[in-house]
Amino acid sequence: VQIYFSDAQGLVAGRTTIQYQGLEVGMVRDIKLAEDLGSIYVDADIYPEATKLLGKGTRFWMVKPTASLSGVSGLDALVSGNYIAISPGEEDTDAETVYKALERAPSDILAQKGLSITLTARDLGGLSIGSQIIYRKIPIGEVYSYQLDEEAKNVLIQASIREEFRHIITD
Repeated sequence: VQIYFSDAQGLVAGRTTIQYQGLEVGMVRDIKLAEDLGSIYVDADIYPEATKLLGKGTRFWMVKPTASLSGVSGLDALVSGNYIAISPGEEDTDAETVYKALERAPSDILAQKGLSITLTARDLGGLSIGSQIIYRKIPIGEVYSYQLDEEAKNVLIQASIREEFRHIITD
């Protein structure tokens, strides 16, 4: 397959793996500059037993360690090196071979991890993607997305509360 990225930062031919839920399912074979010079693409091999992950709607994104005031995310990438994560699409006998990578993990995948809530605030303050939600000094969830509301007067913050703490969130 070919996967297009905005830049090659963190990609190494022959070393960057493609992983699905922690399992290696492919490897970057080569990194090339796109003809329009506006992006790069990787030629990657998807192992035969994992080709069923490919199809319409398959998504790829780079996982690399990031640090912020709220902590460090992508710790697994810190130990094993950056990798490309894959989210399967519809199983298709005529799987696509060209994909455009996302800039970060899709928010719908992050939202699946427990109770998804939306918070409204005047501004973002010190929050960022990955900021923890704390209850009695215990982390119970994290911010996975944010955007302006329709009138651009407030910030809508999407967060996920871990399943074991769902009962804490009430009206």
